[in-house]
Amino acid sequence: MKGTVIDVRINKGNAVQSFMFESEGRRSMGGIMENTSFWILVAIMQPLLYFISLEYFGQIVAIAIPWSILILFLIWMWASGKNPFASDEEE
Repeated sequence: MKGTVIDVRINKGNAVQSFMFESEGRRSMGGIMENTSFWILVAIMQPLLYFISLEYFGQIVAIAIPWSILILFLIWMWASGKNPFASDEEE
C-alpha cells in the first residue's frame, strides 16, 4: 500500500501523522454497496438463506434471520448518515 501524508499536527510534543492509503485492486464498502451486481447477489442469496435456515433451524429462526439482516442494514444506514427515510423539511 502506498501512504500519503494528508495531515500533520503536533500534540503535546508528539508529531501525529494521518495516512490515506490507496488500495490497489480493493474497493471500499461504500463502492460495493452502490454496485448493482452486489444487490443482485443479495437478492439471489436471500431465498437460499431462508430455505437453508428453514431446513436446519425451523420457521421462527428462518424468518428472524432476514429480518435481523434488514434491521442491521437500516441501523448501518442511519449510523452512516444515509437515512433514506429522512425528510428535508424542518419543523
